[in-house]
Amino acid sequence: MKLLKLLFSLGTLFLPFTGYSCDCVSMVGLKEAKSVFNGKVLSVIRIEQPYIFYRVEFKVEQYIKGKKRKCHKSIKVNVPSLQEGGCGIPFKVGDKYLVYTYIEDKMLFTSNCTETRKIE
Repeated sequence: MKLLKLLFSLGTLFLPFTGYSCDCVSMVGLKEAKSVFNGKVLSVIRIEQPYIFYRVEFKVEQYIKGKKRKCHKSIKVNVPSLQEGGCGIPFKVGDKYLVYTYIEDKMLFTSNCTETRKIE
């Protein structure tokens, strides 16, 4: 029985870790956000340098806060994950979102620590 418990314990060390947690120190709302806009997801690309994250391109329909880029009708925003448990947001091409952004590592980001949400 002890051998069985030992083998089970050792076996679990080699299983892939799939659980992530997100610890939001504070929520990013309108006041804290760098920019806020309504937009439709055009593309989602996985980026692996310098660490893994996702770059989401939006077609901006309306700016609520931040620089209004007249010459750019789209904006690229990074998200740490496409899973809510990893601080991410499950963005899907074609869906519309109200997006709140912040600056991290000199890049524009959003996460589930913001008020970003899907809209109909």
